[in-house]
Amino acid sequence: MRPIGEVIRELRKEQNLSQGELCDLIKISATSLSQIENNIKRPHYSTLEKIALALKTTASVIYIFQLERTDIQKNKRMAFDIIFPAFKKTIVNT
Repeated sequence: MRPIGEVIRELRKEQNLSQGELCDLIKISATSLSQIENNIKRPHYSTLEKIALALKTTASVIYIFQLERTDIQKNKRMAFDIIFPAFKKTIVNT
């Protein structure tokens, strides 16, 4: 699984938000967000919900985006290869 901070950083950048802008939206310090994005600390669920809302998604989607191909059973990877990119594109571009 990908680290949650990596997913948050990727989604933030796809929304063209700086760390400072996201911090202002969710009312946390730049240090806290940096620690989350660099996987030094894991966000509390309430913070994750705020981050998700600011990134126009849900905490559940952030968790799903942690999945990597190797996390999927070998016999289901072909389906993952088809479904996951389309799912991600749909979520990120809405």
